Amino acid sequence: MQVRLQDQLEGLFSGSQDLRVEKRPVAPVSSARESTERYQRLVEDLPVGVYRVMPGLQGKFLVANRAFRNLFSIDSEMLERITLADLVVNPAEHIAFFNRLVADGKITSGILSFGKLDGTPVLGLVTAKATHTSGRAAAYFDCVIVDVP
Repeated sequence: MQVRLQDQLEGLFSGSQDLRVEKRPVAPVSSARESTERYQRLVEDLPVGVYRVMPGLQGKFLVANRAFRNLFSIDSEMLERITLADLVVNPAEHIAFFNRLVADGKITSGILSFGKLDGTPVLGLVTAKATHTSGRAAAYFDCVIVDVP
């Protein structure tokens, strides 16, 4: 006598067991705008300075988070008016850092001397990545800075 597979399965699951699967609400997929806003908040609220700067000592700051602006005691409007040279104490040190960054593509944990606009010294532990255009020239540097007390 042959027993159908379905009958065997029903026999296994008969009794008082309730095998229904609970349906849980699924969160809607965030829009691209919401995702971008969350990412921007994350970067803005990080407790370390994050900035993007054009290459060279005269490089303009393209963007910087709150921790960076606080470290150098500047606001967003001031950031648009200054260049990296305004915060550099030792130009030769920064030029060597940039040359190495362009050659290697990234630097992890370089110590650089900076100064606030009022002259207060800032020693920073900088990690940076060079982003290149389709040619060989670096388009900008993405950097993270931590104040070294």
